[in-house]
Amino acid sequence: MATCANVEDTARDELMPRRKKHDRDSSCLRCKTAKGQIIIRHCVYCKQCFYPTVDLKFRRALAQLLNPSAQRKSKAPKQQAGPSNDAQGNLLLGFSGGMGSAILLDMVSRRYIEDADENAASEAQKSRAEGKRRPSVWQKIRVAYIEQCSAYENSSERTEEVRRIVDRYPEFELIIARLEDAFDIEWWRKQGLTPDPATSVTLSLPSFGIVSDSTTLPGTPIERLKTYLAAQPTTTAVQYSISLLTRLLLQHLALATSSTHLLLGASLTSLSISLISGISQGGGFNVKEEREEVWQGVKVCRPLREVGVKECAAWLWWRGLEVVPRMNEAYVSSGNVRGEQSTIQRLTRDFIIGLEKDFPSTVSAIAKTCEKLEPKGGSNSICPMCQRQVPQSGVQDWKARISIRPFATMTTHEQTPPASEDEISEFERRLCYPCHTTWTSRSIRNRGMDTGTVPLPSWVGLAFGNVEQMDYGSTGILTPESRARTRDRIKDFLLDEDT
Repeated sequence: MATCANVEDTARDELMPRRKKHDRDSSCLRCKTAKGQIIIRHCVYCKQCFYPTVDLKFRRALAQLLNPSAQRKSKAPKQQAGPSNDAQGNLLLGFSGGMGSAILLDMVSRRYIEDADENAASEAQKSRAEGKRRPSVWQKIRVAYIEQCSAYENSSERTEEVRRIVDRYPEFELIIARLEDAFDIEWWRKQGLTPDPATSVTLSLPSFGIVSDSTTLPGTPIERLKTYLAAQPTTTAVQYSISLLTRLLLQHLALATSSTHLLLGASLTSLSISLISGISQGGGFNVKEEREEVWQGVKVCRPLREVGVKECAAWLWWRGLEVVPRMNEAYVSSGNVRGEQSTIQRLTRDFIIGLEKDFPSTVSAIAKTCEKLEPKGGSNSICPMCQRQVPQSGVQDWKARISIRPFATMTTHEQTPPASEDEISEFERRLCYPCHTTWTSRSIRNRGMDTGTVPLPSWVGLAFGNVEQMDYGSTGILTPESRARTRDRIKDFLLDEDT
């Protein structure tokens, strides 16, 4: 059948239109004149406008940390937003050698060192005219690095590479600690924390029993670390334990150096990965601590929590910054990566990175949604392992109802009735849900033992050495257990109820 229409135009209309690379045009969204060089969540920026955009997100996150009382709705322009000089004490920067921590060092140096030097003359003249001295944000800035090579086989030490990177900033003081220092009593005494002797824990995994004692363990700190990691039932538990040891070593270093603030270089992508993997492992009660927390007077913050991994990569490339690779070729060829790929942390990382590639705004929605989450009920105790809050009531109830190992695989002598309240050790009773499942998950690793004595980090011994301080001093709430101990000490001075 003949038609009068243009055949070429009809064929062209039937084709699916190509998706535009830019929502509007290729010009910079900020200055409207320069050609864009990077696209961030469908927004185009040039190189000159990219720096203040990322810097604004960094300063806005620090402003909420340094001066939370002044956070209010204001019609002032965003360019005036910035941290107030209300901080006191020292600052500790956590450095892992990765992209986020390298950018954190560069931003802190640009914002609080270089800018302060450039504006020193004008500020000094203004302050001199007003009869005031220009205040400083922090008295001293330190960089802490935790070496983790002892936790992996065939992994080389990276301290010299880290030292070379930090030496670019002469105003920063580098502190190097090792992962095995968590089990080194002498290291804790040098830091002025003076913990009790290292505690050991006797695991009875078939019956889910965890019994603690206070005997001093033999061996070097490296041997204790390897024994501790070898006792973990799953590869997910190993990665969880390494992250836990690293985080608490940084927090204790901040406490030992009289630092009021601890800044970590977790980006928006890394924060979303930590939130999802933490919730997947049962850490939903402490989801707010993954973003920001106050631990024994130290404010822990992640000022890059609004900066995505693409923005971090562009900042790193354009500024010419260096990073330290997380794993060398020897570690990759040893086969350990194969087991790491099946962990919850690695699976969550692959999911979030793939999600950010196709739907960049969704990753930001994850972090903002988790920010609105609040735990149901309060807390009146601290987990001795992870040093985070434990739900106030019903802890042992939901622990007794949860079955991790299938009943059919248990032998007759293992099918014991649930332990009574008196039989449950104080260590197990105080554990939070993520730490409890870390120790008692069904093992998929060949550990060579189901029952044994495993060393615990030194801060666990410090917590059990002063139970009342952990329950009352840290949380501000007197628990029933500490009440009972107090009553037992003063029972000779109490009058009878009949009198």
